[in-house]
Amino acid sequence: GVADEAPGLPGEDRNGIARLTGETDDQYVRRQTRLRDEARARMQAKFGGSSMSSASSGSSGGGMSSPARPANGVGNAPTPTKSAVTEAPGLPGEDRNGIARLTGETDDQYVARQTRLREEARARMAAKFGGGSKKMGGVGSTAAPPATQSAPSSGEAPTWLSQKPATAPSSGGLSSGDFFSSFGT
Repeated sequence: GVADEAPGLPGEDRNGIARLTGETDDQYVRRQTRLRDEARARMQAKFGGSSMSSASSGSSGGGMSSPARPANGVGNAPTPTKSAVTEAPGLPGEDRNGIARLTGETDDQYVARQTRLREEARARMAAKFGGGSKKMGGVGSTAAPPATQSAPSSGEAPTWLSQKPATAPSSGGLSSGDFFSSFGT
């Protein structure tokens, strides 16, 4: 039969990896499988693609078989168009312009909201710094000026390395004894 998930005690994290109080092995495996599938669906909705490379190997599950993708359309189904997804309103006090998921927000709604926020941020950056087709630059993003002198091709050292200084450094007429004798008096 199908074992229901254990409720655990108040304060226990039902979305964590730790075993809940009173949870059987079968319940633990089912809960972890559900959490893994939900995480895969979120990753699929956020990043697209048909699979995650090393995380989706079916035989490395310690004898557990990988369940079929959920029937909520997140698997390999085409992504809905922008006009088909309306954003979730969230609860009062939730930040609609933040990265955190809003209460009641589906994966598609979350992706649509984050896409809108990213496009709005890109538009603000273009308005502030210019909307050229180049990527945003930073330190070292401009080309270096051309070298004024190329390295010697004959294997010889450049002449500036072999030149002696024009004058020897001057000690100013003081010896090291005179210098240190002025301290501590």
